Amino acid sequence: RGLPLVRHPWLAYPEDLATLTAGGQFFLGRSVLVAPVMHQGRVTASAYLPAGSGEWFDPFGGSAHEAGDGRRVDLQAPLGRPGILLARGDASSAALAQAFRDALN
Repeated sequence: RGLPLVRHPWLAYPEDLATLTAGGQFFLGRSVLVAPVMHQGRVTASAYLPAGSGEWFDPFGGSAHEAGDGRRVDLQAPLGRPGILLARGDASSAALAQAFRDALN
């Protein structure tokens, strides 16, 4: 398809126009959402879950978030680890979660 791996939220989910203004985050494909801390001293990051994108889970803490009609969530992002959510139901989500834990813990 010619799409880049690292995507602006709108490029990952063009059907949700709110993604046009969802700054401070990016997607790796459509199933990995990354929300890095943007301000010194913060340990949480805010992320927008695109409408209709299903359930997302934190590979480190296991918390789950349902996107519903589109909503913002706060993610734990201590020093050295960005806020990351994985799309539940993606065939590789369990292996990907383990890879993130191995690489960033």
